[in-house]
Amino acid sequence: MDPTLTIGNDKLPFDVLTEIFPYYATEEVPTYPIETLLLVCKSWHVAALADCSLWGHHRIHIEHRSDTGMLLRRAERRLERSKGLGLMDIELRNVVDANAPKFTEDFEDRILDIKPTVNCPKRLTWFNKRMIKTMSCACEFNAYESVVSLLTFLAGPGGKYCRRWRSLVLVPSSLHYLNDEDFMQDREGRIGRVLRYPMPKLISVSIHYFRDVHKPEFPLLAHAQSLTHLALNNCMVYTLPNAENLEFFGISLDHHLITKHWVKKEVWRTSMPRLKVLKVNSRDISLPCPESYPELRTLNLRGVMFPMDKEHTNDSLPHLTHLSLGIGNMTILHNLETSISESLKRVKSLRICLDRLPLQLAGLLQVMSGLELVEGDRQMMGVVLKLIADLPALLPDSQIFSHQEVSFRLGPGGPSWKLSFPVVREDIVELASRMEVSDCPGPPLRSKAALILVRDCLEYPETVHNISVRVKQETMCTSVSGMEFAVIQSD
Repeated sequence: MDPTLTIGNDKLPFDVLTEIFPYYATEEVPTYPIETLLLVCKSWHVAALADCSLWGHHRIHIEHRSDTGMLLRRAERRLERSKGLGLMDIELRNVVDANAPKFTEDFEDRILDIKPTVNCPKRLTWFNKRMIKTMSCACEFNAYESVVSLLTFLAGPGGKYCRRWRSLVLVPSSLHYLNDEDFMQDREGRIGRVLRYPMPKLISVSIHYFRDVHKPEFPLLAHAQSLTHLALNNCMVYTLPNAENLEFFGISLDHHLITKHWVKKEVWRTSMPRLKVLKVNSRDISLPCPESYPELRTLNLRGVMFPMDKEHTNDSLPHLTHLSLGIGNMTILHNLETSISESLKRVKSLRICLDRLPLQLAGLLQVMSGLELVEGDRQMMGVVLKLIADLPALLPDSQIFSHQEVSFRLGPGGPSWKLSFPVVREDIVELASRMEVSDCPGPPLRSKAALILVRDCLEYPETVHNISVRVKQETMCTSVSGMEFAVIQSD
């Protein structure tokens, strides 16, 4: 077949359509549901109805004024068209809150393209407990009820359809409504009841903003023996399901009550011997000892210290090859360096994003002698390149990437460049120019005392906002993510 030949939609071979349709179902958007395929032409209509597995996808986003009745009828038709065959992939999201942060898919490291919802015309003026005038509508509560209704329907009588579930993404509410005790607890336990049905084929689960009100003696997903991927975003649970077989675990804790619950109940202090990917987003919670996951390959940290216990300073993560850091608390760098320094030597790729200026990053990079890839945005790459360029002049005995070849990449899937170390300063400046980084290395810093003083002051970053070191006349000012400091250099 001539690759330049144009073929009409109605002339596409059946085997081509079987490749197109699953992709369309995976990327389904509310505006163009899977049913749109039936309207293209007769051949597409026939092919879509013949593909029973296509109708096992249920990707539903509930917005302001969503028609729950229509969504239930659509779900019913899809169950009929699947003819009881194939596995089911379910995604139910309450996206009413226009101020909620974008959802991050923990499994795929991608941001969902969900447009902010418009102001609802049914909003009413009311006064909250502090007598502050505000505007609100009942759509959040209605969306929550819609999610519960759809989840119950897709479970089937007595959990009949749960045996076909392969994946579940569940967002019944927004983080804001976790403060509403009556609203969020779902005192009848409808969601928890569904999640206790047998689900022998369920592989991955991602749940956001949920409180389990059932007794701890009856844990969630206790009958999901095939579960390998689990992500919990501000969820109050008592145990981790199928922990001994999990290969991926992601946890995000922002709500103070839920964080307190996890710490008090020691929810995740359990062994995960097969875990390969661990992602943690929490400011207050500490990790269990590294021996809990001996097969860990990828570690993704946002704002936690790792680990806490002094005795866990041996080579405890022998398979760790990828490290991803969101540097919001600079003690995380020092803590990693002192806790798992031997494991860091085998890390091959590093992804970093900047929340505050990480002067301790230099020490961490020095330890990672086996690093092959550094990944981050332009701002972060500017910080890294400046550290590499300036450190030899400040501390002659200190080298970053002294005898290795390292690739520098702008974001996931972005362009990359390689440098073979040792390099001269001009090579780093040229690389910074090619990458168009936001903080291109300029004239070298020459004050060792200035660096040491700034570094020591930043041991307690929460108490430091402005640092000024006076040596002579020349001044360099930098502001990164709200933290401003000035170093006046010597000649």
